[in-house]
Amino acid sequence: MATKSEYQRLQSNRSELQREKATLASGDWDARDLSRFGNSTKALTEAVEEAVGRGRFKKRPVGPVGRHVRLAGEAADGGNDLADLLEAELGFRNLNTFLVDNLPDYSVLDSLIKDIFPRQRPPQVRQWWLTGWRHDHL
Repeated sequence: MATKSEYQRLQSNRSELQREKATLASGDWDARDLSRFGNSTKALTEAVEEAVGRGRFKKRPVGPVGRHVRLAGEAADGGNDLADLLEAELGFRNLNTFLVDNLPDYSVLDSLIKDIFPRQRPPQVRQWWLTGWRHDHL
């Protein structure tokens, strides 16, 4: 049986999810808006920016990956069906992934994640060589 504090926490999470669902359903969000990834991911991104400013990373991490995914052309104009399909195929967990260039940066990001996501499922972190190239030539 859930305690009163667990019940309140679950109610709070439910309310937050309902707000996010309403925002997504209305289409009234910007691709750079991190609220669709949840408050913890938004806090992590802010912590990453602070750590970048303090020189803790050799290269700025990229993430969440979904923040950088944009629909173009007719796909961007045609409602949310394609966006829903893309999210379903890629999965929210992959869209919420962070990329780092090297092992020391992985360690820094991992420590930030442990501070911000102590009891929640954290985003994935993948080490990938960050070239700085854009992949929007399709």
